[in-house]
Amino acid sequence: MKLRHGAAYYPEIWDPKNVKEDIEKMKLLGLNTMRIGEFAWSSMEPTEGNFDFSWMLSVMDQLYDAGIDVVLCTPSATPPQWLVNKYPECLQMLSDGSRVHHGGRKHTCHNSSVYREKCAIITEEMCKALAGHPSVVGWQLDNEPYPYHDGCFCPICTKAFQKYLQNKFGTVENLNKAWDMCRWSLSYESFETVEPPMANTWHHPSLLYTWMCATSDAIVENLNRQADIIRRYFDCPIGTDMMPMSLLNYTDVHKNLDLVQFNHYNGKEFMGEETSFWYDFIRPIKDAPFWVTETRACWSGGTAAAGGYAPIGFSYANAILPFFRGGSCNMYWLFRTNPSGHELIHGAVLDSAGRLTYTAEDTKRVSDTLAKGKDFFSQGIKKAKLAIHYGQHAYTAFRYASLAEGFQYESFIRNSAHAAARRDNIAVDVIDTYADLSDYDVVVSPMLCMMEEYDFKNRIKAWVENGGTWIVGPFSDFYDENMRRHTDSPSAFLEELAGVYIKWQIPLPDARFDVSWENDTADFVGQYFYEVLEAKDASVLASYKDQPGVAITERKVGKGTVIFVGTGLTNREYSYLYRKCGLLPAAESSENVQVVAHHAGLAVLEVKGAAGYVMLEKPYRDILSGQSYSGKIALTAYESMLLVQE
Repeated sequence: MKLRHGAAYYPEIWDPKNVKEDIEKMKLLGLNTMRIGEFAWSSMEPTEGNFDFSWMLSVMDQLYDAGIDVVLCTPSATPPQWLVNKYPECLQMLSDGSRVHHGGRKHTCHNSSVYREKCAIITEEMCKALAGHPSVVGWQLDNEPYPYHDGCFCPICTKAFQKYLQNKFGTVENLNKAWDMCRWSLSYESFETVEPPMANTWHHPSLLYTWMCATSDAIVENLNRQADIIRRYFDCPIGTDMMPMSLLNYTDVHKNLDLVQFNHYNGKEFMGEETSFWYDFIRPIKDAPFWVTETRACWSGGTAAAGGYAPIGFSYANAILPFFRGGSCNMYWLFRTNPSGHELIHGAVLDSAGRLTYTAEDTKRVSDTLAKGKDFFSQGIKKAKLAIHYGQHAYTAFRYASLAEGFQYESFIRNSAHAAARRDNIAVDVIDTYADLSDYDVVVSPMLCMMEEYDFKNRIKAWVENGGTWIVGPFSDFYDENMRRHTDSPSAFLEELAGVYIKWQIPLPDARFDVSWENDTADFVGQYFYEVLEAKDASVLASYKDQPGVAITERKVGKGTVIFVGTGLTNREYSYLYRKCGLLPAAESSENVQVVAHHAGLAVLEVKGAAGYVMLEKPYRDILSGQSYSGKIALTAYESMLLVQE
């Protein structure tokens, strides 16, 4: 496994003299991989049907001669002006009925047959011209695919949505029944009368949810078309660089791709929490180390700097963290600052004059760490026995019905169930409901409001019966596949499996009911949501002090266990449950130090820019410093260690 350290590069902007100088700087900093081509459609096809890849081949030759690999990018995010002028139906229509104009990026119609054809043509022409070049080690499709502005609302997309609904429901009567459209006299006369959720209307949440699912599917189809073309010419991994946003379903996107590529621009306040959460989510999606294809080299922004100052050491920790958490690549956006345009103030490895920016020392430090840690990282990260569900369908449902005002599904999971594992240095995967469960001992499903997709209920039940421990709730299995609440029970599936009766539900964060464990563990206050239970065929673990009922139960099911959680827990309560389930930390440390178990040893990183510590129960040698350690070891700001047992 090659460890990749590089950046996005845009040689179409620069004179050949600049390119030569830039490559020398890449070598100086130890960078070994560059992404090229993602916004260069007009340079590849300056007029319709006339292609020029000579400039690209020249740069690829120079990079290869310098020992630098290339990730090729399809340019479908930025159509040239000749295309949208000749084929205006390719431009996205917003929900207010207006068309966007040429001048930005990601402004096209997902369902336009013309645009799909043009994307296929430029992809195939790239492949024909560049196939066989020895520098190419991978492909990136498009750039940051996402349903921007909640999708395209043009007549083409309207018809595509109507067809999507017909395929899903069969008859309009089935649709009306599934969404209860007789309420408010909303029933559709036919599929042809269904309109997308345009602006200035209070829309049915099931319509909004299904529209977003259809939009996500259309984006996935376009990505798959590009991937299928590339595979006819290249035998190398293909991905698409996704942002930390979940309306585009990560699971569906990657079914036909080879690896997860990920972009983020988190500042120093969020690296330890949010960035680590996303790495734990993208890592288990594919059986291949993930790539960070974009992150800040120093600061982010557009025509103004943003993201906060990065002190010396932060950029190092930010760039090395993906390798610590199971990735094999980190690339900066970008290598050399754009001299003009929408992002002319965005930070980079070099400024627009080709001079090193102030974090160059951190960049070189990353290269040195990877060189020393090559054998360590190549053995891979140890498989987690704990998984936390972060359902992609649930995320979309919460977007359109949050259950409680201000509730944020992702941050709730990140700051509770995931924070407990992260702070206790317990290996954890964050997974969608599609994921295989067979390798896990414990699975946690907080607020998993939808459970109908991917045959999840049958799979989780079989997994529990075979010996797994499922910590589930609150307000899980709240909707069916159409965002309709159950009418036979708040969740008949969970009531039966957990052996409980849900007396009532209270989705109001200000209720703040006290909860008491049955043993000597400290009491706590519930969070966000409350389900007051009766234990029918289950043991009581905790009860409400201010409500006549049970808060947490436990029940043996086959060889396994279901722990039903009736209220939102903080990371402290999840830590208690993890210990109860026998989950062990890689090592004890201060909260600002992350310790990740690899097959080769322990990867240790300070992530907050402060002093910290790690406790080592056995003697270890740090392959970065060459020193030996045991006991309580002090760490300085952004210090890292790769520890192998002596």
